[in-house]
Amino acid sequence: FDYSWPLIVVGMAGIINETFDRSIFKWVSPFGLAKNEALLGEYGAAYKLTMILTLFTQAYRMGAEPFFFKSKNDENAPKIYALATKYFALVASIGMLATLLYLDLLKRILIHPKLWQGIGVVPILLLANLCLGLYYNVSIWYRIKDKTKIGLYISLIGAATTIFFNYYWIPKIGYMGCAWATFLCYAVMLILCYRVGQKYYKISYPVANIIWYISLAFGFYLFSLILPPLRLLPKLFIHSCLFLIYLGVLFVVEKENWKKDFKQVI
Repeated sequence: FDYSWPLIVVGMAGIINETFDRSIFKWVSPFGLAKNEALLGEYGAAYKLTMILTLFTQAYRMGAEPFFFKSKNDENAPKIYALATKYFALVASIGMLATLLYLDLLKRILIHPKLWQGIGVVPILLLANLCLGLYYNVSIWYRIKDKTKIGLYISLIGAATTIFFNYYWIPKIGYMGCAWATFLCYAVMLILCYRVGQKYYKISYPVANIIWYISLAFGFYLFSLILPPLRLLPKLFIHSCLFLIYLGVLFVVEKENWKKDFKQVI
């Protein structure tokens, strides 16, 4: 019970982080109720476009947590955790870039044209989900070292960040404030969990590699934004070329590292 009760609070804080923005938006936004509900519909539709990465993160978590616990007594456990985090970041970055480059196609398939105004929040929410996935990885230390109370404090800081910045930003910048509050919450939790965790259970995460994967993916997306406006099919072709170039760069630059990593895993 002493181990588990803080995880209940962690779960409740997680619910706040995931749902608080949409719960209070129509009461905090300065417009009338009908307008606020319409804006909330745009935000919810944009949120739907991030579900691919969210589902991947949840599926990864369901598989990774039992694996992490099973490996905790292995002498190579810190290396295994570091490699798992590295390859999560790699695959999640690919998923993020794919979502962003094919956003014009996805929005036509998944949401009504009247709700396309909210698409601008998608990159921010994708980065937030990527931070959340990395947090799941780096938070394993407080579970395997029986330090769940520290995890509780970090989760409460995240929830407080969510609540404060939603109340602060929604009246000023609308649902963009919701997206930025979500990103800031998960980024703060990730950084805190990583820094504190190094004191209790040192893991040499390949931070430079992880930052490089994410930065390169986002750089390709930003480059796609400066291209001249095109019809859907030519745009999809060019974006597909960008995506393949990104995969090619990853393969060429990281090929030797991957060979070494897989040998360590085996």
